[in-house]
Amino acid sequence: MALLALCDWAWAPAQSQLALALDHPPGVDVGAPLRLGVTARFDRNPPRAIELSTDRDPLLEQSGGRARADFTGDEAAATFDMRASGRGTALLRQLWSRWHGPLGLMWRQRRDDVEAGIAILPDMAPTRREAAAAMSAQHFGQRRQNRRGEGGEYEALTEFRAGMSRRAIDWKHSARATRLVAREYRIERNQQLLLVIDSGRAMSEPMDGVARVDRAVAAAMQIAYAALRDGDQVGFHAFDSRPRVQLPPVSGPRAFTAIRHAAASVACSDREANHVFGLTSIAGKLGQRATLLIFTEFTDMAAAELMLGAVTPLLRKHLLLFVLQKDAELEAVAARPPHEIDDISRAVAAGALLDERRLVIARLRRMGAEVVEAPAGEAGTRAIERYLQLKQRGRV
Repeated sequence: MALLALCDWAWAPAQSQLALALDHPPGVDVGAPLRLGVTARFDRNPPRAIELSTDRDPLLEQSGGRARADFTGDEAAATFDMRASGRGTALLRQLWSRWHGPLGLMWRQRRDDVEAGIAILPDMAPTRREAAAAMSAQHFGQRRQNRRGEGGEYEALTEFRAGMSRRAIDWKHSARATRLVAREYRIERNQQLLLVIDSGRAMSEPMDGVARVDRAVAAAMQIAYAALRDGDQVGFHAFDSRPRVQLPPVSGPRAFTAIRHAAASVACSDREANHVFGLTSIAGKLGQRATLLIFTEFTDMAAAELMLGAVTPLLRKHLLLFVLQKDAELEAVAARPPHEIDDISRAVAAGALLDERRLVIARLRRMGAEVVEAPAGEAGTRAIERYLQLKQRGRV
């Protein structure tokens, strides 16, 4: 028996004769099914079948499974059916294969390093729906010409009406027409909007089972979709202890695809966010005036002081809009009636953290920054509304 097993192993095709080809999509939406294809080929005398297995990745459900493929001629094709369960970049680093000898007594096995990266992108169905709803609500009841704002590009002259700003009166044309005439401006397009996501440790905290950074990415996709539809250029940046993603402002039909792929590489980090490094690196790449829409979180006053110092030089030229997610758990702890001694200490600590947060928000507003604080699920909609309001007023 041992001799037969040894002969079976010797007669089986050698590992060097096997060639594997991996076929996978470059990207897939969160929650979508994913099919990974593997083609196996032997130079000569292929076995009857081959078994294949991949390593596991936490972003892919049903990864690490096995597939069996029978040879037709010198080729066999196997598929792995998976599902993308989380946003990020899924990595399949290794592929195992094994096959029987002609007697079916012994296995030969091989491990291949494949290094296949699959970008798992934010799901766009709710993004498009919520962004379109927010834009429709913002412009409900307005005709196209009412997209004119208080600043921007000169549009036309019109008769002065009640409710219009006196600064809009064109006194020279009014004197010629012997009635008050005002200038109208249309909202300027092709503005620069930079979406900046803090992916540091504080943003990795879960809110109702979803990390803050994941909610921030979803909200940023809504805003990017709305801004590109409104004719603006949109860039995407992310940082933790140092800059991680840097996509300069883009526009055009393929811009949103580029932003989605940049967003897919934003991951939760266990490092503290370095706002000084992150914001300074962005400021060095900006030429014209831009709007920075920053998703972040304040952990303590020391970190907040450093952030405020980094914000000050940016506010001299650019508009900063901070988007913060309300901490419903912390507010509930602070407001809960105490029943035990420990409840009092928890409420006091939660109240102190909320007071520090309100103080930082108040200082940001005094410095000239805009702040949107909303429940986690509404951050994108509220940010779109505020951005479009600021644009209509000529602040952008």
